Amino acid sequence: MPSTIKRASIPLVVGGIIWTGPVLAECQKPNYEPPQCTNQYIEIQFLDAKDFERCKKEVTYFLESLDIWSKCIADEARLKGDEAIKLFNCKVNGTSNCLENSG
Repeated sequence: MPSTIKRASIPLVVGGIIWTGPVLAECQKPNYEPPQCTNQYIEIQFLDAKDFERCKKEVTYFLESLDIWSKCIADEARLKGDEAIKLFNCKVNGTSNCLENSG
């Protein structure tokens, strides 16, 4: 992701809901358990076409949630790394209070 849009607000469509907020909002870890409808112990594949579509939507939402979370974590990690480099360079340059200038 180009650094020029890291802090921009972008609309995201997740499960039919529009979410607009900072790209680097606090990352919320999704549930790691696959949707209940994918349970292999259920003997019947799907009751009907509606059941199939409902499960498909749940799986799609699950995958989107994981994808959004992984991108958010990657952005946070990149920012923390950039901050560490900035503070290191500040100290190398002999600045007396590097914490005051960070942020």
